[in-house]
Amino acid sequence: MTNPVFFGANLLRWCDNCNIPITLNNKCGICNNKTREVGITPPFNVRPALYDGLKMLKNKIDSTYGGNISSFLDRKIVLFNRAPYLDILDEVILDGKVIGKLRFNPKLLKWQFNPTIEGAIRIFSVNQKYPKWIIIDDGAEPYIRRGANVLAPGIIKFSSKIEKGDFIFVLNSSKQLLGIAKCRFSADIINNLEKGEIAKSYQYIKKNRTYKILKGGQTWGDVVRANSPIIERIIVKSKRIMRKALGRYPDAPVIISFSGGKDSLCALLIAKQELKDFSIVFIDTGLEFPETIEYTKFIIHKLNLDSKLLIIRPKADFWELLSKYGMPTRDYRWCNHILKLLCMKNFISENYNGEVLTVLGSRKRESRARYREKIISKNKNIRNQINVNIIHKWSTFQVWLYIFREKVEFNPMYKKNFNRVGCWMCPSNKLGELKTIKETHPDLYDRLQKYLEKYKDSIGAGSDFIEHGLWRWRNHSDGMRKLARNLDISLDLDYSKFKEFYW
Repeated sequence: MTNPVFFGANLLRWCDNCNIPITLNNKCGICNNKTREVGITPPFNVRPALYDGLKMLKNKIDSTYGGNISSFLDRKIVLFNRAPYLDILDEVILDGKVIGKLRFNPKLLKWQFNPTIEGAIRIFSVNQKYPKWIIIDDGAEPYIRRGANVLAPGIIKFSSKIEKGDFIFVLNSSKQLLGIAKCRFSADIINNLEKGEIAKSYQYIKKNRTYKILKGGQTWGDVVRANSPIIERIIVKSKRIMRKALGRYPDAPVIISFSGGKDSLCALLIAKQELKDFSIVFIDTGLEFPETIEYTKFIIHKLNLDSKLLIIRPKADFWELLSKYGMPTRDYRWCNHILKLLCMKNFISENYNGEVLTVLGSRKRESRARYREKIISKNKNIRNQINVNIIHKWSTFQVWLYIFREKVEFNPMYKKNFNRVGCWMCPSNKLGELKTIKETHPDLYDRLQKYLEKYKDSIGAGSDFIEHGLWRWRNHSDGMRKLARNLDISLDLDYSKFKEFYW
C-alpha cells in the first residue's frame, strides 16, 4: 500500500445497534444510540458495494475459501473504501469493521481478496474446513496471540495445499482460530524445514478483545432514514452556496455542467431547485461510454429538462491527435485541455459576452488539485467562467446517500463496478478498471490495444509495458518503477517522435 492521503476528516461512523453506517453524526437517526468511528484508510473514499462489485467480492471469497462462504455478507450493508495502492484496493466494510481488502494485483494481473482477522473470523464461522491452515502446539500459542510469526518448531500439522504467498489460518491444537499469516513457503518445502520462520503474522485474535458478528436484515432504505438529518443539513448548505453565487453575480447566465456521473447528478438535482433560467451542458468528447450518452439523455428527459440540454463536442478528434501528441498520460493530460477545457472555452466565447456561472460536481476529497479549489472561484483556464462547487465538501458516501434518498436512477456503469465514468480509456483509470472494460466493452478495449501496439513500437517499449498498464505515465512513481524492475520492464523510452503540448 502507498502512503495515505488526507483530504479531510473521516466522516464514517457506525451504529452497532442498527448495524448501519452513519455519516458525520454521533447519534443514529433511527435509534438515537451513540455511533462509533469506523477505522478505515484515508482519504476515506467510501461507497456502497452493489451489483457487480458485490458479486465479484462474493465470487472471490467463494473461489478462495470454498462453497458458499460469502453467505455471511447476505442481508447486510457492505461498503467499499478506496485506499491508496499501485492499483485498485478496496477495504471491505461489514458490521462496521474492515473484514478484508479486495485488490487488483498489477504484477499478477488478477483480483485478490485478503481477509483481516475480522474477515477470517466470519469465514471460519461458516467454513472450518478451509484447505490452507497450520496447527501450532500449545507452547507456541501465547506467542501467536501476541502477534509472533509462525516458526517451524511450533508446528504440529499443516495443509498440503499451501502455496508460497498464501494467507493461511493459524489454529491451536483444539483447532480454534488464532490468526492469519502469510506463508513464506509451499507445503512441500515446509515439510523439510525444522527451524526458521514459516509464516509472517498478518493479524491475530487479541485475547482481551471481543469480536462481534452483528445481526443482519438491514436495507439501504434503513441507511437513508438513519442519515436523513445529516443529508438535510448538507443540502441546505449547498443551496446556500448556490444562492450566494447568484447574489455575487446576479447578471451572469448559469450553466450546469453534467458529465453523467454521480457527482454532477447530485449537483444538478440540488442546483435546479434554486434556479429559474439555466442551461445544462454535456461535453461529448468522443470517448464516453455508450451507456453514459444514453443515460444522459434518459435522465434529462426523466427530469423534464430536455429543452435545457446542450450536447457540445470538441472540434478535434482524439484518435487523430494521437499521431501528433502520443498517448496521454497521468502526467501529460493534453486530452483534458483539448477535448474538455478548450471545448468549453469555445462554447462560452461563442455564446456569451460576459461572465458565466458554471455549476460543477467537483468535490475536494477527489484529488489534491480539487482539495485546493475554492467553493466559488474564477476558472484559471477560462477567464470569464466562474466555477461554483456546490457539493465541494461532500464525501462520496454522502453523494450516494443523497441519490438513494431521491430515488433517482444513476449511470449504469456504476453497477458494473466502475468507480468513475468519464472517458473510458482515461490514463487516470486503474488497470483493474481497464481490464474490466475488456469484459464489458471488448470493442472499445480492442481499439485501444491496437493503438497501444503501435505506440509501444514508436517509443521503444515492450509488450509487458502495455500489459501491466505502464503506458499511463511518462514519469513513473517510485512504486511503478519498482513494479517495472520486478517484471524486468524497461522505462528508458523515447518520446521524441511526438510534439509537446502547451496550453
